[in-house]
Amino acid sequence: MTTQYQGACICKSIQVTLQGEPVKSIACHCIDCQKSAGGPFQTCAIYDTKNVKVEDCSNTLKKYIFPKETVGSGHEKHKFFCGACGTHLYNQPMKHNGEKTVIKTAFIDSADGPG
Repeated sequence: MTTQYQGACICKSIQVTLQGEPVKSIACHCIDCQKSAGGPFQTCAIYDTKNVKVEDCSNTLKKYIFPKETVGSGHEKHKFFCGACGTHLYNQPMKHNGEKTVIKTAFIDSADGPG
């Protein structure tokens, strides 16, 4: 049985299910993560996008695009957040053509699977 991680934004309008373990877990110290976390870093889990399921029944998922000139990789970064409560859920760095999703781990509520 594959582990599934569940999470949601603060208002529960957007539900996220993660299949399996992340490709990589990081503590990102970039200026965008510092501002988002309100501290020196933000913990993130990198998943293949195919293993990330987003349910947005209320149609509140919004996207902000960081221009490539402002991103260290030189590629756009797409930031996804709830338009109702403002919870930052994940990023998709276009350096990887949207094939990787960087999950903000603070909104993960539970794991279901082998313990």
